[in-house]
Order: sequence, then C-alpha cells, then structure tokens
Amino acid sequence: MTERLACLLHDEAAATAVPALPLDGILERGRRGRRRRTRTTAAALVAATCVLALGAGVVLDQRDSRTLLIQDPAAAAPLDALGWAVSAGSTIYLGSGATATLPKAIKSLYYTSEGVVVRTGRSPYSDGPDSSYALVDPEGEVHSLGLSLGDRVPSTDPTLPYLAYADRVGHLGHDSWRLVLRAVATGEEVASIPFSGSFTWGGWVAPPVALDGDSVYVGLDDHTLAIDWRTGEGHVAKGLPKSFMPTVTGGREAVGEWDRPHVVTDATTGAALATLPVFDGMTSLSPDGRWALQVPVRGCTGGTMTTTDSSGRTTTIDQGPEVCTYEDPDTTVVDLDSATPYPIRLTGEAGWTPGDKLIVLDGHTVSLCEPTTVACTPTGITLGEGIVRVGGNSYES
Repeated sequence: MTERLACLLHDEAAATAVPALPLDGILERGRRGRRRRTRTTAAALVAATCVLALGAGVVLDQRDSRTLLIQDPAAAAPLDALGWAVSAGSTIYLGSGATATLPKAIKSLYYTSEGVVVRTGRSPYSDGPDSSYALVDPEGEVHSLGLSLGDRVPSTDPTLPYLAYADRVGHLGHDSWRLVLRAVATGEEVASIPFSGSFTWGGWVAPPVALDGDSVYVGLDDHTLAIDWRTGEGHVAKGLPKSFMPTVTGGREAVGEWDRPHVVTDATTGAALATLPVFDGMTSLSPDGRWALQVPVRGCTGGTMTTTDSSGRTTTIDQGPEVCTYEDPDTTVVDLDSATPYPIRLTGEAGWTPGDKLIVLDGHTVSLCEPTTVACTPTGITLGEGIVRVGGNSYES
C-alpha cells in the first residue's frame, strides 16, 4: 500500500461517526464496589510516514515510530477442546488433567494456542499494580514471560501464540502509543505498531485491547481502533463505541447496559447480529463468538481489597473469605447463529472452554456443559481454597 493511499484510508476512518453507547454502568458494577484510582525474533522494520493517528491528527517521530512486524507470523491453530482452565488461589487446573501452583495469587487466565497465560500478583484482583505473567503449558510446566505490565488490560486469542497489549511511547506525547505482541512461548517481543489517540477513561495505564484473529481492538476516548497486526494498518471499528473496553471474540462484540437489551454486533461492519433479552447482568461470548451466556449480577462479600496511596504504596486489606451469589440464577445461553435461547440455572461461576463448552462450578466441583442441552458432565476436579478464576472470562477491573 502506498503512503498516500494509507493516509487517505486513515483520514476516511477518522471521519466515521461511531455511536456512543455508555457502558460506565457495566464497568462500575463489574468492579464489585471496588474503586479504581482516578492487560525478539528477527523482523522487518518499516519506516512510517503516516502512522495510525486516527481522530487525533498526530504523526509520531519517525526515529521512534518504526513499525516492527512479525517476520513469520503464526497461522491460526484449531481450538483445543482440552485447552481450558480454572484456578483457585494460586493453583491452576488444566483440561489436560495437569495442575500447577504459581508463586502468587492468580488474577486472570488467558487462552492461547501454546497453553494458558496466567496473570498473578499479591492480590487476586487485576487492578493491583503488581502483575506478572507466565505460560502454563498443557503438561503443567510454568514458563515466566519476564513481564510486569501493572494495571492494564492485555489480551490473547486461543488460536494464536501471542499476548497483546498497549504501551506508552514515553517522550513522544500523551497520546502516543504502540501495540505490542509477545510470543508466549519465549516471552520475546515480536511486533510493535505505533498509533496515537487520546486515552483518559478507565484508569488503566494504557488503552485496553482485545486480540481477535488478525485484529487487535483498542479502546480510545473518541473511538475503538482496529489494528491488523500482520500488516500494521488500522481503521475505526464501526461496530464498537468509544471509551469502551473491547472483548471481541470471533469477530463479534456484545454492547449494551445492564438493564437494557444487549446487542451482539459485527465488530468490523457494525451490523447488529442479535438482540438478547433484557436482563440485569453482562454478556459473555464463547471463544468463537457463536454463543452468548447472559451472566446475572452476583453480589460478593469478603475477599481482599487493594488500595494505593499518593506515593504509590499499596495496602491489601483482608475482609475474610469471598462469597458470591447470583441475584437471579435463572438465565439463558443463546445460539447467535440461530437466535435460539436455552435456559440455564447457574449455581456458581461459569466460563467457556476453547471448544465452546460451558465451564460451570457448583461449590468446589467443576463440570462441562453442552450449551444446547445444558447437560453437564463432571470433570472430577475439586478446587482448593482461594479466589476462583474461570477461563473464558474477563476479570479486568
């Protein structure tokens, strides 16, 4: 693509109007009342004279805005039916039957084609500033990524071997960023793509991202940006609102407020694919975007709370064992291809396997359930003590 054509495409994308759907309620309720303050291999270097500056009119300094692309990008792998995971405390339980114990509390689980990336820290909540990352392979071996990202929203795709996140380009201005991809098997940075745009919402140290296939979606103030990590090109994602934490899977995203219909949209075209029944809760899409689980509101007591003072010193307060219950456990899982809802009653937390089965907890026991029949099969896994995390869910706060 010529530089002139690239700039014209960027200018056209910048002029695209993106409807604003207020999602502050979702983020606020999802934090369970916790208040946040105010997620190499050889490569080709491509000099950028017109970088991703959609809506901001910013061109990065060429000396520091070179685009590093993956020389031999991985092809998408098939979804691994046994690649699922759950955790309790600092122990992860894999669908392969293996287990692993991490040095600290587990905050989040991220599916990849190489295994499960685990985010850990002193607190099990993701808004703590200390976040370390490791790959747990199917045999239960732990491989540190040597990475500490603080309080930000990274992302993975279960068919790819990469971890994606946004990072500030320090001395180039407040609105200067880069998209980073790391190979989870080695921890090496394999791609770096500069972009610009205002980011003042959410309280994270960098814009939240969602890796889905060839695209990484970035939540900025004025729009959600879609960057093709294979080519380094970007455009405004018409299907996503501004000031939004993307969780795109299978090219689809669920947007809406807690007590209004949630609309599943095509993240590229903005086309509405399905409107879900009104309910008070959030929507969780399966890894391939076919299924939507309507997750009811849960009220939680106990657990730990992390606070940060003006000097950056953190304090963790133990409020006793965390106990969470659904306000209304009767809900639905919807086949988005046929718009068919199936009733389901949740007794505990639920998530997804990469192979599109529901992971359902009943106390400390783990079962896998078919979305169409809601017939469940026990896995034989009994979780230990500690805060539970279920694969296929976002625990960003």
